[in-house]
Amino acid sequence: MGDTHMSKHKLIMENWRKFLTESDRGYPITTLDGDDVYLYHDHITRSNLHQLTLYTIAGDVFLIPPDGEWMEEMLEEVRVIGGITFSPVRGACIPQTFEVGSVHTHEDFERQGFGTLLYDLAMYITGKGGGGLTSDRLAGTKTTASEKWQKMAKNDAKYEKRKTPKVPIAHGDWNAGDDAIPAFLLRPQPSPDATHVGGNDTFDYHFQTPDPEDDCTQPRRGNTASHHSLKLKDLSQIKTVYDGLAGTTKGLIKWIQEQEQASAKDGDKGNAVRLLLNTISDIAGRDFIVRYDKAKE
Repeated sequence: MGDTHMSKHKLIMENWRKFLTESDRGYPITTLDGDDVYLYHDHITRSNLHQLTLYTIAGDVFLIPPDGEWMEEMLEEVRVIGGITFSPVRGACIPQTFEVGSVHTHEDFERQGFGTLLYDLAMYITGKGGGGLTSDRLAGTKTTASEKWQKMAKNDAKYEKRKTPKVPIAHGDWNAGDDAIPAFLLRPQPSPDATHVGGNDTFDYHFQTPDPEDDCTQPRRGNTASHHSLKLKDLSQIKTVYDGLAGTTKGLIKWIQEQEQASAKDGDKGNAVRLLLNTISDIAGRDFIVRYDKAKE
């Protein structure tokens, strides 16, 4: 029975890999060792916090028969490639912008394209709702991540700096339209000949523009890596990759559930998937702390 379940999983993975390969434009979908890349997306709706984790599992783990300590053996083979967390910023900051809370790539997977993949996956999630992504507004950003933000901001062929909406200004003329904003409400006051407010793509930290939608708070400590709300110009490619990598996790979960049904340990049924997802999150959290402590200021 173990061979049957393994064959089903192998077929699912091969189909996803073929699907991704036909549509991909350079994103890594396997490790250098040839193992599949999986994506776990955890979303806490109350705070709108997203956690994306890329991980991999050695291919030979699927040869483990569904008896004994098969789940423990599988969890020992889980390797987290990297992860990113992001949530809505406080304040305007060119609404709606999400800030990165943490991001890291394990040292074994550096310079293989996974960092870019993580940022682009995050921009896919934020971009679906018309939003953008920026750097950490609370604790600042380390040097390596700052350099990444600078490269993305300069790559205007791929990324776009979102702008605040342009709104008409009413200079005492209440016939300017229902969407016009009275000039006396704006700080600082716009010039008398200004017809619109908005259209800005850079955060305003010191209320230098009359546009309230670009007002943003600088981190209290650390480096401000990004002064923009970035989005991907084209979401179609990263959508294909997201669907495929998330699909590998769906296939893995299905395989685990089948393994549980075939396992002799009836009392543990229903716990295996939870154990997997908790293990992924725990490893990602520990790896981030290690990488953050080692990173340059």
